[in-house]
Amino acid sequence: YRLLIVCGILQLIASILFTCHAVLGHHLQWLFLTLGCEHLCLGVSQIALIAYLSQLCQVPFVASHYALLSSFASLVRVSFSGVAGFAADHLTWPEFYLCVCVSCIPSLLLLLCCPRHFSKISETIDPEQRHEVVARA
Repeated sequence: YRLLIVCGILQLIASILFTCHAVLGHHLQWLFLTLGCEHLCLGVSQIALIAYLSQLCQVPFVASHYALLSSFASLVRVSFSGVAGFAADHLTWPEFYLCVCVSCIPSLLLLLCCPRHFSKISETIDPEQRHEVVARA
């Protein structure tokens, strides 16, 4: 749960860096900083998402449940990419990246408003079962 919050905040910071880079213009140092932060955030966020989705799965059906949940996550990404392309065509880059920053806020608020959901997930999964799933993989 805490890692998901940290990843959300890091992704918001990366989006802010993209906004700053768009405002500042062509600065190679800002580009390296922005892309480095973005790639770090994406890597850590993928790990947090995989861990969270794995906790949602029942042990005997981890592979099929994980495949379904990750497909739903990809469906959202794919369906909003057209909207992002339309917005990028009709907004300036600083405005577009500012919209991306604003779009991070609802997910962070949802994470902060629902901590009980995450504690229930970790209580329902037996640590021995988690170890057993890792050992099988």
